[in-house]
Parts: sequence; C-alpha cells; structure tokens
Amino acid sequence: TISKALWQKPRLVIFDEPTAVLTRNETKILFQIIDELKNQGTAIIYISHNLEEVFDICDTVTVLKDGATVGTYTTEELENVEKLIPLMVGRSIEEMYSKKDTEPGRELLRVENLSGERFENISFHVRAGEVVGFFGLVGAGRTEIARALFGADLLKEGKIVVEGKDVSIKTPKDALMKGIGYLPEDRRKQGIFLQQDIDFNINIINFDKVMTGPIINYGKAHSQAREYIDKLSIKIGSIFQPVSELSGGNQQKVIIARWLCKNTDVLIFDEPTVGIDVGTKSEIYKLFGEILSSNKGIILISSYLPELMGMSDRIYVISNGRMAGEVHKKDFSEEFLLTLAMKNIVSREKVKEAV
Repeated sequence: TISKALWQKPRLVIFDEPTAVLTRNETKILFQIIDELKNQGTAIIYISHNLEEVFDICDTVTVLKDGATVGTYTTEELENVEKLIPLMVGRSIEEMYSKKDTEPGRELLRVENLSGERFENISFHVRAGEVVGFFGLVGAGRTEIARALFGADLLKEGKIVVEGKDVSIKTPKDALMKGIGYLPEDRRKQGIFLQQDIDFNINIINFDKVMTGPIINYGKAHSQAREYIDKLSIKIGSIFQPVSELSGGNQQKVIIARWLCKNTDVLIFDEPTVGIDVGTKSEIYKLFGEILSSNKGIILISSYLPELMGMSDRIYVISNGRMAGEVHKKDFSEEFLLTLAMKNIVSREKVKEAV
C-alpha cells in the first residue's frame, strides 16, 4: 500500500497509523523512506497513537481532542511524551498509569511447565487483585502462551491449576468454563464479528444469561448490551449498528464489554491499547482498577514498556519461548527488562551494546 502511494511521487503523503502492523525492522525502513521524502521536498502528515514515533520523525504536532484542535506545537517545544499526554487527556503520564495498590488475594491461576508451539517450560501464577505483565521481543512467544492457555492453540504438555484444582483446557469453551477470558492482539480478525451488530458482538458469549430453557429473551439481551455500552461509555448510534462502523477504540471497548459481562476470574489483555487513542487508553486503564476491585486477576501482554511498568504488579519476561525471569515492581526498569528479553537470543556482550 505504501509503495503504491509513493509510485506517482506525490507532493503530500498522509500516513495513517502506518506502523500498526509492521515489525520493528519494517518500521525502521519506513522511517528511512519518510526521511528521504522530506529531503526531496515532499510534505508529510503523520497520524499515530504511538507518541514516541511522533517525536522520532515529526517537526510539528497538532493535538486533537473530541473533534476540536487543542493546539499546534513543535516537537522541540514539547520535548517529550510526558508533556504531550496532558494536552491529549487532561492528565499527566503518572496519573494516566496510576493504579491503586491492592493487596493480592487468593491464587486464581497457576501454570507449571507449559509447553506448546514456540514456547516451553513456562510457569507462572496470577492472584486476585493483581496485574501480571508479560514482556518480550517480537516473536518471543507471549501471544502463543496466551492462546494456548485459552485453548485456541494446542498445548503439548504442562499443568494448569484453577482455584487450586487441576484442569484440562483444550478449547476456548473449556477456558470459559474455568473462568478464563482472552482479548486477542488482532481484534479485527480474532476479536470481533465485523459485519455483525454491536448487540451481537457483546452477547455472543453471554446469551446464556438471558435464556429461558432453549429460548433467548432478546429484550433482556438488548438491555444487557446497553448496560455495558453505558458502563464503558461506548460511542454508538444504535446497538444494531455494525461494529465495523466504530472507531478502533470503541471496537476494543465492545470486546471488553463482552468479557466484563461474562465476569471471568482471569482476563488476558493482549496488546489492548495498540492503535487506539490516548483518551480510550486512559479509560481502559481505569477499567483495570474496577476489574481488580472485584477480586479478579489480569494478565497484560504489551510491547510498550511504560504501559507495562505503569500497570503491572509483577512482570514475567519471555525470551525466545522460554521464561527469562520474574520481576517485581520495585525492580522495574527498562534496561533490566530489555536485558532479560534478550537473554536467550544474543550474547552477553551484544546485550550490553543494545542497552
């Protein structure tokens, strides 16, 4: 798509979330292309929710909020992300990632020596009232672990303990029955039914709550959907509107509404804020607190270290499909986490060079 857009040597190119599906190496190549375009006199409009990218390649930033312009600033004037976020959401980065400390409760989930496609001998646990983070480089195996735990991929071996009892999870239905939910990384392909309406997308795993025998009470189902739409402040025209017409942030909220309605004990969020605006990110982080206050547990998979360190109580680092370490909040640092993430990939000398 990018090559096609550049074929006729345009004077202005608009990039709208161009790196959302690119690897790090592909992103570097894109940035090189953008630099070349700028040197040739081509004007660039760059739209992105990845704020670090803005400071990497942009000269000026125009901030929009609720359809109105907040202001236009030079990146030199703003200096860093910490000064940009308050303009977007009305709060500081510390406030955005603030999570009320809760005393961890009973153990909800424990896995021992889990092995599957692209990972092996993975062990961890999740307690009520805590966010457990998963960090690793692209291809480390984090998503594969989550999918296998949810029964979407095959588990080769390992032990899964839920509420102190050994369980077998071979399908997503098994995971649902055991109180485990999963918000996938690729919401458009795996998380939502794009051509179906909002009502259907929220109720698809929750019709059992509004059934009398084999009959669905659609009136109750519609009320159930509206309850969670209101609770999450999802911006819609109608509950019968196709979910494909919603923004990325509101689509993500629809998936979260589905799982909040299901009321699972452990909820896995796989890259929950990729490609959504900062305001919606803040709302999702707030929801974390509500989930935890109900004695639930959260597994947060994220490639964005500020988010992961800001929201997690503990972080498990996965390196090349193996567990590289468990890090508690008092020991969080980007350098330490990145060092662990490269533990099984490169030599110690290369690690020192990278960090």
